Amino acid sequence: MTNYEIRQEVDTFMFEGHDTTAFAIAATLYYLSINRQIQTKVVEELNTIFGDDKHRAISHEDLQNMRYLEMVIKEALRLYPSVPFFGRKVLKETKLGFLQFSHGLFTETQNFILTRKNLTQKDFLLKIKLVEILSVMFHSVLDQEIVLDKDSQC
Repeated sequence: MTNYEIRQEVDTFMFEGHDTTAFAIAATLYYLSINRQIQTKVVEELNTIFGDDKHRAISHEDLQNMRYLEMVIKEALRLYPSVPFFGRKVLKETKLGFLQFSHGLFTETQNFILTRKNLTQKDFLLKIKLVEILSVMFHSVLDQEIVLDKDSQC
């Protein structure tokens, strides 16, 4: 890898790590704010762990005992994923079960939707068809490789 490519990778990791952590905290706080009963259970769990000593340092053991809070965070991230969708371009003809993906097809997985609805095979096929239609409509754009200027400042 060139120094420029390494710098791009580091920039990606630094931004994504910060962004996803901030989003996880925001999603969990939002989830707790709209679910009073769950918020109450989290407070009860924390009171059980810390008792009257609210100012002591948190230990590794304390974190291990926050089982309910851990489930709340995971559920918040399931409902509000930090990466709500991602796309990929099919590089070679691929068959996956009953689906056939053509070379050059742009596919998109929408985590945000998949976590909210049980998709039937018909729903899934309709989504795939929509992606195929969009792929044809934007074929010239999707075939273009995005190249960053090596001299640009990141």
